[in-house]
Amino acid sequence: MTQVPSKPRGEEPRPGDKPSGPPTPAAVRAAVLAGLGRPDGLFRVDVLSLWGGRFRVNVLTGPDATTTRIAHSFFVTTDEAGSITATCPAITRLYA
Repeated sequence: MTQVPSKPRGEEPRPGDKPSGPPTPAAVRAAVLAGLGRPDGLFRVDVLSLWGGRFRVNVLTGPDATTTRIAHSFFVTTDEAGSITATCPAITRLYA
């Protein structure tokens, strides 16, 4: 049985290359928290992929799962490189 390589030769990522394809939810989460800051009592940041580089991001705060509330909610648009190009509402730094 012959083995088929998983990637064609010459397509391995090189150091410094930006990932291609849509950004990961983790990358969107990190970018939103970088712009907003980390709220006191941060419980979780939910990132829902919608379509074509668009995401709904909800920032939940509270001491436990039964008392969380959505402190902030954003509609985020990204480009092919994974950079945030637009948010609604605009993300402003509110926390340290």
